[in-house]
Amino acid sequence: MVLVLKVISCTMNYNDGLLKVDDLREAQKKNRLLKLPLLIEYVGYCLYCGSHFARPNYEMKNYLEWTEKAAIIISGLGFSGWTDSSPPKPRWDRIKNIDILDVYERLVQKGKKPGFFQLLATQTVNAIWHGLYPRYIVFFVQSALMIAGSREFSGPESTPLTKLLEILSFAHTVLVLNNSCVGFMVLSLHETVAAYRSVYFIGTIDPIVVILLGYVIRPERPSTSKARKEQ
Repeated sequence: MVLVLKVISCTMNYNDGLLKVDDLREAQKKNRLLKLPLLIEYVGYCLYCGSHFARPNYEMKNYLEWTEKAAIIISGLGFSGWTDSSPPKPRWDRIKNIDILDVYERLVQKGKKPGFFQLLATQTVNAIWHGLYPRYIVFFVQSALMIAGSREFSGPESTPLTKLLEILSFAHTVLVLNNSCVGFMVLSLHETVAAYRSVYFIGTIDPIVVILLGYVIRPERPSTSKARKEQ
């Protein structure tokens, strides 16, 4: 699965190299390929062992993933330059297993706001990266519902309603996340559904109800005048 993701990534980066620079985001500009890589470069990129230690290629312990990243940082392979801050600080983000933000940004058309589809697609990619097990798909799909539901708990700033919405948002997140985590831990889809059924699918119903109520009862959001924008 890691190999498939790396082939797709290389294809997308090469396609970015064919597009106009002005139409690309920063992540695309950084990773785009202006020409086809040599065969030895391509094979080396796809089969680099350091990126194959973590899931989904092998179902190993989670600590192997962190050990791999630590080894890459210590060896210096992860160094990508210095920040623009004063004093400058080293950056160690040259080698990553996956940049989920890049996936999210690629699904959003330029000039438009991301919606639930982009969130769901991003979480689905995250699930596939972990492994082709139903429990991962169920967990990350429910996490998309949880995040979308949490967005509905927003209101005017510095008001008693804001505090109440923050409390409700926290309770909503804890309820749905703890319920969804069962699907991340058990070994089969049957056991996952059985666990959800034992609590009447509250972790699935709750975010759906919250999202639907958000379309009916939407809190007043702070407006920004053109004059303030110009300032």
